[in-house]
Amino acid sequence: NDLSSRNPINVCLALQCIANIGNEEMVDAVGKEVPKLLVSPDTNDSVKQCAALCVLKLFRLKTDILPPGEWTSRIVQLLNDKHLVSSAMQLFTLSFNCVNLL
Repeated sequence: NDLSSRNPINVCLALQCIANIGNEEMVDAVGKEVPKLLVSPDTNDSVKQCAALCVLKLFRLKTDILPPGEWTSRIVQLLNDKHLVSSAMQLFTLSFNCVNLL
């Protein structure tokens, strides 16, 4: 419920909780919602930062939450956001390495 809250503080706390205690079961439960927060134009910058780090953690657990053809261009677009350059670059590098390994 906190992920869909209108209060950015609640959303950030939920994302930080997921990133800290996340496991494969959590990836299955929220793996579709968290990346949507990252790329939504309605999401504010602080929530996007938390979502980027959370997606990075979830992606390390299970790479199929970001299908390469579908998410690569979205991640590249995040590089234009000065608040997300670091985490977007890590996501891009990880996803690129995973694609090359396949």
